Amino acid sequence: MEARPTQLRPLIEELFDISGSSSSSLGVLHQGIPAHVAHFGRRQASRATPPDDDTLYNLASLTKLMTAGVVSNLVEEGLLGWDVPVRHYLPELGERRDAIGQYATLTDPLANRTGLSAQTTFWIPKLACHIPAIGEFRKTFVYSTWGYSLVTSTIERNVAYKHWVGLDGVTHEFPWSEYRGWSDETGFGGAAVASFTGYYGCMLLDPQYQSTIVVLVNSLPLVDITEIIGQLVLGTVLEENSWPDYIKLAQSVKNANMLDYEGDYWNDTKIMCYSVHVHGEKQLRISATGSYLTSYTLEPWGGDMFCLPPNRDLELSRSQWPFTSLKSRIFTFDCSDEKVLSFTWHHDITPGSKPETFWKANGSLHPRL
Repeated sequence: MEARPTQLRPLIEELFDISGSSSSSLGVLHQGIPAHVAHFGRRQASRATPPDDDTLYNLASLTKLMTAGVVSNLVEEGLLGWDVPVRHYLPELGERRDAIGQYATLTDPLANRTGLSAQTTFWIPKLACHIPAIGEFRKTFVYSTWGYSLVTSTIERNVAYKHWVGLDGVTHEFPWSEYRGWSDETGFGGAAVASFTGYYGCMLLDPQYQSTIVVLVNSLPLVDITEIIGQLVLGTVLEENSWPDYIKLAQSVKNANMLDYEGDYWNDTKIMCYSVHVHGEKQLRISATGSYLTSYTLEPWGGDMFCLPPNRDLELSRSQWPFTSLKSRIFTFDCSDEKVLSFTWHHDITPGSKPETFWKANGSLHPRL
């Protein structure tokens, strides 16, 4: 087992370089025994010290699996129940008169099916009584860490085990079972990913081979390198004979396909056309076709949105009106799984006006004027 992952090191190093991460650690657990451990990069970007077995990473959402495992053990010990409403453990939740407050059991927040909004600004359990439900109870999946906050509060208040260092300096631990982990006779296994500001992670569980693969990085990489490396190592553990071209995959994701935005975009009347081109490493430039003077340099604004940053002097020097409304500075691209379809821009500042959509040409569009 040790030899197989070791042979992947040159490939993993190349993937690691593509990701832009400063540090990464990989661990393989086989039949309860550490089978392979490897570290890449440097512990801190500003220092050459490499990571080691004592390097700390933020596990983020990987702890969700741990939380579910803890609840399972506590149910087995008779300290909690799967079918008991959470309000039985946290009476204040019963202040909600809806289905969440009255009928939600521990299974519902663990499965993200309460419908609760993901409001995470204030981590106060009492607020769970007032968080709006944006999804239908037990019929919609809404990813919300609030559910796990409720589960954690249930454990702390009713089982009296803490998961942090108390004011007395004593570390309180979860009651892990000594006999069984996540993989049991039911064949439970799966994959989990984690993301947090400055961290990324992936954990893969294979009950048949009794193997666990964990990959962690200490940055928000250009590519989700943890999942790619995890799949690569898993294929090796399973003795797969062939796998995808992970280098090509990582490079394609890293480049983020900015070139996909390039093209000519026409309005519905086929009278006005804007050309979109990549500008620099992360900007787009939109120019009115036929005029080199009218152009807009856009900055990424999240997802498929781009923004024209306010710059009064630059806009006036180009005889452009300095828009004061944010809506007139946002360009929203509509994308399918395969391609970019259009962009929408609220360029008309007239009160009551609506945004206009410009459709990407497919080679058959021609101007009317």
